Amino acid sequence: MRVKIGERDLEFGQELGELRDCNTLLNDMKALHARLAEDGYLLVRGLHPRDKVFAARGAILEFMRANGDAVLHGTDLMEGVINPAGRPVRLMGNPAITHDPRVLAVLEGAPLHVFFEQFF
Repeated sequence: MRVKIGERDLEFGQELGELRDCNTLLNDMKALHARLAEDGYLLVRGLHPRDKVFAARGAILEFMRANGDAVLHGTDLMEGVINPAGRPVRLMGNPAITHDPRVLAVLEGAPLHVFFEQFF
């Protein structure tokens, strides 16, 4: 399956390569819009406090381990090592994880709202 990301056509499953961050463009909305059109994404480093990101990551990985054995036992949970024998876990649209306060703090947190108020 082919997908279009920005100006690039990619084969589904193809490695994207190293992602470009756009932190140097954060005060230039025109440049950010151009980068989004070119790359198909915006990578903003440090938008959320690191502890909130790690809390959300932990919540998601805990959910994956508990609801499909998708994270390999015997490994550090935060490493997120996928269990090849585990079942896929539906995350998108699943309120059990999408409404977890640790996840919401990132997905709907103030830093994201402030960024998009400026972007749009």
